[in-house]
Amino acid sequence: MKKRILIVAPREPYPAVGGDRIRLAKIAEHLAIRFDVTVVALSASCKIVTREDANGIHLVLVPHTKIKGALGALWYGLVRGGSLQIGYYRSRRLELVVKELTESSDVLISQMIRRAPYLAGAVKPKILEMTDAISQNYMRSRGVSRSVFDFRFLIYAFEQRRSLAAELGFANQFDRTVLVAQRDATFIRDHSGVAEHRVAVIPMGVHVDDKPYQPTANRGTSTVVMIGNMMSLQNLHGALEFCKNVLPTIQKSFPTARFLVIGRISESGRKQLMAHCGVDVTGEVEHVSLAARGACVAVCPIAIGAGLQSKVLDYFALGIPAVVSELSAEPFDQFGEDPPFLRAVDWHDFSERVLLLLKNAQLRESLSTRGRLFVEQNFRWEAVLQGYDHLIDALIECKSTSSVPLLRPATRMD
Repeated sequence: MKKRILIVAPREPYPAVGGDRIRLAKIAEHLAIRFDVTVVALSASCKIVTREDANGIHLVLVPHTKIKGALGALWYGLVRGGSLQIGYYRSRRLELVVKELTESSDVLISQMIRRAPYLAGAVKPKILEMTDAISQNYMRSRGVSRSVFDFRFLIYAFEQRRSLAAELGFANQFDRTVLVAQRDATFIRDHSGVAEHRVAVIPMGVHVDDKPYQPTANRGTSTVVMIGNMMSLQNLHGALEFCKNVLPTIQKSFPTARFLVIGRISESGRKQLMAHCGVDVTGEVEHVSLAARGACVAVCPIAIGAGLQSKVLDYFALGIPAVVSELSAEPFDQFGEDPPFLRAVDWHDFSERVLLLLKNAQLRESLSTRGRLFVEQNFRWEAVLQGYDHLIDALIECKSTSSVPLLRPATRMD
């Protein structure tokens, strides 16, 4: 009989758009090969929906509205002094569903700190899929330049200490905590005081077969692309700063240069980007590889964020040579080799690196072929997620042999 895995998530995994949903879907699909997997998440549905997907994953979707979320954030954050994001995703109905399913589950997984309160007190092997140290994302937002005002900067400043306290607290309450980058794992381990073996790094992956490689010789000569969910502040901020600080310099040397932005975006975000000369915005597309076919250089100008940027993996897989910010480049240092991209420490450096690639076809080809090989060797989902197999097998073995005591119930934080 298969062991049962319960995953509690803020949002349903499908459609798998955005880094958190993609990661949730891939984790659940991978674990469903060996285990009986149930995912409980919030949904825009009007009632509780239970169904089984094509991968054999049991989905339990609990209704939740934006109004309830906003009220929960206000109450939990302003009145009780807790994390806004935990408050936003609070749900009494979901808590009852999770409590019932916990009894029959062998291993529990919370996706991010938003769901951690519902599993922290359970006397079962439990994993916190923290993904990123989001408090570091909020902290970095304080010192960046801003082309336009965005209310989310104020929310990030308000939330930073609250999310940090939650991250460090829950890291001590779960048996294992998983992050995608060594930088974030080191931060959580050092500041929470948990033992080294209880914090694991399982990076983001990429489905290489869905990302057809295209040699640079078949690409355009002056189109620069950025791929990402532009609904997120860090992506939109990066794209706007690129338009302001880099694109004009590029266009002086390449008057026909275009900046192509691919990904889901709000109407206001689209207008802000389109206000700059030479910018094309596609919005959400069905096939990113097709939308990006004409691009000869890719960029990741992220100045706010945490974890590992999955868009860089997409660039590698598609064969688009890339220039990335120092913040985005740092997580790749853990792989112990010179990553196949150009690294930029500031906006002037960014301009110089992009111009270098536009002018040097041989360098573009070298980075393109190295990037594809790099992602095939290090970031295939099926290989990356073997780390979860090892974690879960070890926790189940600990429970059966009692060789390592599992954590006892902790004080509830919700």
